[in-house]
Amino acid sequence: MISLHENEKILSVNRKFWVAFATVYGSAVGLILLPLILIPTLGAIFPALGQAPFLNLLFLGSLVWIWALWIWLFWALVTYYLDVLIVTNERLIHIEQKGVFHRTVAEARLSRIQDITIKISGVLPTFLHYGDIKIRSAAEVPEFDFFQVRYPEKLKETIMNQQRYAVAHEQSLTRPD
Repeated sequence: MISLHENEKILSVNRKFWVAFATVYGSAVGLILLPLILIPTLGAIFPALGQAPFLNLLFLGSLVWIWALWIWLFWALVTYYLDVLIVTNERLIHIEQKGVFHRTVAEARLSRIQDITIKISGVLPTFLHYGDIKIRSAAEVPEFDFFQVRYPEKLKETIMNQQRYAVAHEQSLTRPD
């Protein structure tokens, strides 16, 4: 997947917080139950819908609905697992799954990072300590956005500490003696 440079060490591997997937999962379960509630209700209001041709169409429509929701749920699981922000002692690597066969890998040297902003909004994110992190750099990819990461303050602190070390190390290498 990614290759590390010589003497490069992975400091942290960050994925979205599990609540991000749990909300999608809860929504999918609720939407899967929708036909089970809707079909008997419509059958009670409109008795003609309880007859064979309409009932078969409603059943087929329900199967297509559930199939589409399973695909949506599978895609949410794939993106939850494959979207990763890796912090090493030399660089930041952001891997994002864009499509089934389309993935982007962006990286920035820690010494090129200019600004890190975290955003925690809402009651649940505040109590469970998760939020969004935006990293601006002077690299080829100017911005990294990573959403719903656990402990964004700690991640920011880790990146900034490594960034300060990387800048000091680069300056010591380029400083004439």
